[in-house]
Amino acid sequence: MKIHWVGGQLPKVGKSWTARALIEGLYLDRGIQVVTIDTSYGSPLSKLYNPGLLAAYSPDRYFTTDGFKEYLTDDIYYIAQKYPVLVVKLASYSQQLFFEWIESSGIIQDDIDREFWFVSNGRSEGLSYFQEICTLPWQIHFVKNNNFKFWHPSLPTAALLTDNIDLRILPATITNPQEIELIETSGQPLIHLAAPQNPYLYLSSCTRISRFLRQSSLNLLDATPALAAPRTPSQPSLNSVETLPAQICDDSVDFPVEEEDPIPC
Repeated sequence: MKIHWVGGQLPKVGKSWTARALIEGLYLDRGIQVVTIDTSYGSPLSKLYNPGLLAAYSPDRYFTTDGFKEYLTDDIYYIAQKYPVLVVKLASYSQQLFFEWIESSGIIQDDIDREFWFVSNGRSEGLSYFQEICTLPWQIHFVKNNNFKFWHPSLPTAALLTDNIDLRILPATITNPQEIELIETSGQPLIHLAAPQNPYLYLSSCTRISRFLRQSSLNLLDATPALAAPRTPSQPSLNSVETLPAQICDDSVDFPVEEEDPIPC
C-alpha cells in the first residue's frame, strides 16, 4: 500500500499538474493504475481519472472547514486498504485540518508507505506548512514549479536537503495560459491530449504535452515513459472506471474494474 500526498498551501501553484504527472507517469512507465482522490472543490481529478469513486465517496468534504468530519476523511484509509497506490491531492489552505486528521487517525503508525509532494511557486508563502510536513516520518519531495522563475532565498535548495527530503522540478514545457486552460477544461487525461489525432488541441500543443509527460516522469519518478510503445492487453487503461461500492463492503469483496478500449498513443 502506498499513498502519494500532493499539497501546497496556495492555489495555482501546480498541485493538479503534479498530481496528473504522477498519475500518468506511474501508469505509462510502470503500468500502475492508481486511485485518485482529489479533495478540492468538485474533485475534478477524481472525476477525470476515477469517476466511479464519486458514486461512493465525497472527497471534496474530507478537509473542508464547512462541517469537517474525521470519520468521512477516514475513507482515505479504507480505500488505501483496498488498492495498492493512491494519489491524494490536498485542497489549498487545508493544512490545519490535514494535520489534525493525521494526528487523530493514527495513519502515521500504520503500515502504509507514504510520500508527500509539496508543490511551490518559489515564494516564501507556505514555508511554515513545508516545515511542518518535514516533521512527518515520510519521504518528502519539495516540488518547484518551473513556470515560476522566482526562487525565494528562504526556500530549500538541493544542497540543504537530507536523505528523506529532496528537491524535484515540475517542468515548464506548457506556459501559455490559454493552452493551459484548454487542457484543464478538456476533461481528458494528458496521454489522450498528447495523441496527434485528438480533437481538442493543435499538433504543437500535443508535442508539448508529450514533452511534459516525459520530462515530469524523469524529474519526479526518475523514469522515462515510452509514450509511443504499444500497450499490451494486460496493461490497465487510464480511462477505466473504478466501480466502487456504494457502502462499506466486507474485506473479501473485490472492487471490479470495467475495462475499456486501450487509449491510442
